[in-house]
Amino acid sequence: MNEPGKYIVSCNGVNIKETERNVRYIKLNHNKEDKESYNVKIKLLKFTTGQNILSDRKRDLLEIAGYVFATDRKCTRGSKNSVEMHSWSRTIDLHIKVRDIKFWNTEAVKKKLNEALSFMTGDKKWNFVFHQHDGDMEEDLFGEESFVIDSNKKIRVVLFSGGLDSLAGIIELLETTNDNLCLVSHQSGNQSVASTQNKLFEEIEKQYPNRCWHYKYKCGLTGRQSADESQRTRSFLFNSIAYTLSSTYKLNENTLFENAITSFNFAETQDMMNSRSSRTTHPKTLGLLTELLSQVNNEPYRIKNGYYNKSKTDVVNVLKKYDKLNLFDVAVSCSATRQHRSKHSHCGICSQCIDRRIAVYSAGIERHDENGLYEFDFTIEDLDSFEKRKPLSDYIHQAKIFQKKILMVFMMSL
Repeated sequence: MNEPGKYIVSCNGVNIKETERNVRYIKLNHNKEDKESYNVKIKLLKFTTGQNILSDRKRDLLEIAGYVFATDRKCTRGSKNSVEMHSWSRTIDLHIKVRDIKFWNTEAVKKKLNEALSFMTGDKKWNFVFHQHDGDMEEDLFGEESFVIDSNKKIRVVLFSGGLDSLAGIIELLETTNDNLCLVSHQSGNQSVASTQNKLFEEIEKQYPNRCWHYKYKCGLTGRQSADESQRTRSFLFNSIAYTLSSTYKLNENTLFENAITSFNFAETQDMMNSRSSRTTHPKTLGLLTELLSQVNNEPYRIKNGYYNKSKTDVVNVLKKYDKLNLFDVAVSCSATRQHRSKHSHCGICSQCIDRRIAVYSAGIERHDENGLYEFDFTIEDLDSFEKRKPLSDYIHQAKIFQKKILMVFMMSL
C-alpha cells in the first residue's frame, strides 16, 4: 500500500529548514520582489467606504484562503492511474504568517480548518503552523484599484462562477426581489473563465442596470501550470471572499446556487470516490465552512445554497421562465476548462457537460445549446472510444439506480 504523500509548504515569506526525509518541500510567495520564489498571484481590491473596514483577522482569512488554494493546486496527488483512495490523500503542513496570531493559534480554529479542508479535498490532514506577520507586502495584496461599497442600499452577496446555476440564481433574485447584488468571482488566471464571467456580468448589467456590482478576486499560480486541474479548495476561497464582503455590509450570510445533484456529487463509479469526487458545495462542506466563518465572525454566520432542492432541469427552466435564453450559450458548465480548444467552450464528455445536455433536452430548449459549444456532441457523434463511452454510460447507469430507489421509496410510502 502506498503511503499518502506529505508536503511541507511555506507561505508569504516564512523560511523553513528542510530537515525531514521523504517529504516534499514547497515554497509559495506572492512577493514579486522575490524573483527566485515568486509563484503565486493574489490580488485583492481595496474596499472603499470611508473607513478602514478590513480587520487583521479578515486580512488573514483572505491571505490564508489564497495560499490554501495555491497549495492545493501545487501539491500533486499522483498519476491518473492512482485510483486507490489512500494513494490520493495527502498530508499537508502549511506554514503561514498571520496578523491576529492569538486567534488563529487556538486549537478550536485549527481543528475547524483541518476538518473543513480535509473533507472538501479528501486529504488525510491539513496542519497549520502560524507565524507572526510583520505587516510587509501589504501593497502586494491590497493594490490601488478600489471596490466602492454603497452601504445605504439593500445588498445580497452572491457567488458568481459563470456557470448556469449561478446565472439562473442571480436572474431569479433580480426578478423576484428588489435586492441589489454584490457578485463575487474568483479568477485564477484561466482567461476563458474570466472572459465568461465578464461577458455575463455585462449582459446582466444591461438588462438590470444599477442592480449589481462585480467583485473579482484574482488568485492562482504563476508560471508553470498546476499538476491537478480540479480546484477542491475553491469553495473555501470563494466563501471567504463572500464572508468578508458580507460582514462589511453588516450581513450574516452569503448565497450560492448549485443544484442538488451536483452539490452531493454522488460517485458514479468506485474510482470516483474520495479525492476524485469534488465536494465544493456539498452540504457538509458548507456546514463546516459555516462553523469556521462563525468563529472568525464571533457570531453565527450562514452560507445558503438557494438551489439545494433543484435539479439541473429546474435550473434551465428558470432561464426559460424569465426569457433569458439569450444568455444560455455564454454560461459555461464544463469541468475541463483547461483542455478547451479555442472554438469550443465545453468538452462535451465530462459529467457536467452530460448533465447540462440532458437537462436542456428535458426542458425542451435544445436549439439554444447547439451553437457549436461542444468539442464532442454525444447526441450526434459516434462513441468511438472508451474515454467517450465511459462517462456517458456511468451517468446513465447511476440515473437508473436513482430511478429504482425513488420508485422503491414511493411504493413503500403507499
